[in-house]
Amino acid sequence: MQDVVAIYARISNEKEDTDVSIAQQIEQGKEFAKSKGMGYLIYKDEGLSGTLEANERPEMWQLLQDIVKKDSKIKILWGREHFRLYRGTESKRQIQIVCKKHDVDIYYGDKKLDRSDPNVELMDDILGVLGKFYVNLTKQNVKQAIKKNFNDGKAHGVAPYGYKTGEGKKLEIDDDQAKWVRKMFQWHIEGLGLTSITQKLTNFDVPTQYSPDHIRFSKEWDRTTVYGILKNKLYYGIRTHNDWKIEKEGGKKKRVLVSSREISVPHLAIIEEHTYNESILAFDKLKSYTGKRTKHKYLLIDLLECEHCNGRYLGRADNRNNDVYKCNNKRKWSGKDKIKDKTCNNRDIRKGNIEFFVWDYLSDGKTLLDNLLANGDKENEERKAKLEEEIAAFEKAIDKLNAELNTSRLSHRKGLYTDKEFEADKIEINRTKIEYSIKLKNHKEQLRNIIKETNLLDGLQKEFALIADSTTFADDDSPLLQTIKKQKHEKEVLNSRYGFNDKQEFLNKYVDRILINYANEIFKLTFKFKSPLTESVVYMDRNFYVAIDANTKAVYDLKHPKSHNLLANLNKLTKTILSIQAEKKSD
Repeated sequence: MQDVVAIYARISNEKEDTDVSIAQQIEQGKEFAKSKGMGYLIYKDEGLSGTLEANERPEMWQLLQDIVKKDSKIKILWGREHFRLYRGTESKRQIQIVCKKHDVDIYYGDKKLDRSDPNVELMDDILGVLGKFYVNLTKQNVKQAIKKNFNDGKAHGVAPYGYKTGEGKKLEIDDDQAKWVRKMFQWHIEGLGLTSITQKLTNFDVPTQYSPDHIRFSKEWDRTTVYGILKNKLYYGIRTHNDWKIEKEGGKKKRVLVSSREISVPHLAIIEEHTYNESILAFDKLKSYTGKRTKHKYLLIDLLECEHCNGRYLGRADNRNNDVYKCNNKRKWSGKDKIKDKTCNNRDIRKGNIEFFVWDYLSDGKTLLDNLLANGDKENEERKAKLEEEIAAFEKAIDKLNAELNTSRLSHRKGLYTDKEFEADKIEINRTKIEYSIKLKNHKEQLRNIIKETNLLDGLQKEFALIADSTTFADDDSPLLQTIKKQKHEKEVLNSRYGFNDKQEFLNKYVDRILINYANEIFKLTFKFKSPLTESVVYMDRNFYVAIDANTKAVYDLKHPKSHNLLANLNKLTKTILSIQAEKKSD
């Protein structure tokens, strides 16, 4: 095998627009090898700084390993310029020692490094120091350019996904990509994790922001990219500029946030602020879930939440192989020896007990639902009227600001305002307009939510209307007997018409979550509904014999399979509740 030239090409993150590409460097290296009548091997490090030591650049490290092999044919190390090979003294020393020991000549372009000439050696050292200085200077210039582009509303480098660069490098919404941004946020709110969203985008053949021939960035969707999108405030109209610095800690480098600044850019909003906030909350819900989904088996899998630690209650089999709901933070495993570490002491709940009660409670003769519907309608009407009044006030204020701006512009044209006075006036008016516009947008979204809530309540009424219209009762029955028969009939109809999936869909439609709190040997269940209604609280004993509604004072026999004294258990539960309430009052 003939002797070869090791062609080393490198380009860093701090490159300027005029920098020579990897492909161009390799092409020139091939021409050099041809002029020497030698073969060549190619090594290239992309997006890595020349200040890094040799072992921190994978291709450079491989090159040096190839040089020290017994059968190595590398006789020349070639880089287009001095700084392609190294920019600091340490990296230069490492590379030159290996080359000198194994008789490998170093070329910068067509100029050979002459180690016998002390002047060349001195100049090489100076170039190394200057190279490191240039890197630091370039980094500072890049930071200043990013800051200026941020202030001017321009993109720096590749625009974020969902946007494109328009005239003067100004950011604009890319409609084709924006629709996928909206889908990503919606999927995340619906419970899909980063991996699932990544898979969906891949299955739909959604192109990334980078073209297939892009060298330095991934052409495929990954979790990191999706995470960055879901965390970016720009998508609801807030642009953020972060200033970072690199610090060394324990021999390792890490990025530290120095300062952060935000500006409002409502014209770049792709989603509403409430959508972004819901997505952020979804991160907390998803990170508390581990293990296999058991939605098909556990009716309340998406509803139960631990009031102690805000963790999710998940369906599991206990150590006796009984199906239970268990707080996901109750036991965590860590270390090679699988040491148990208790992080939550909230009590497990038997699957059959809690599922029977929740369904029975929410379908109990419509009493609870009727009260909730009445309260919800009244509260919704009051909120709707107030929001409509405030929306009208904001719209009027914005119209007034527009008129003020036109008056100021006219005064400026007539010479009554100086350029400086007009500019100051315009900035202040626009700032107030943006503030009012954001508030107006949020108020309108609240109003839309109320309409959705009203539709939710209408749907609930229709669900129970099917039951109410399905039978009649004898006129000679007493009112109490009619009520009891009606309640029993409605439960029978609900259970006959609603299978497992129907029940699960029904509960998820109207219930936001059910908080579980076990203390003083009793359970406290707090029902929180998706419509703006007063929450409902129920207390029950630890054995699930009996329950009491804290709002209506209704008593529920939980039909425990073991025989028990209902009145005795009810009396015991009542005394415990009164004792807890007395303690709270004394505190």
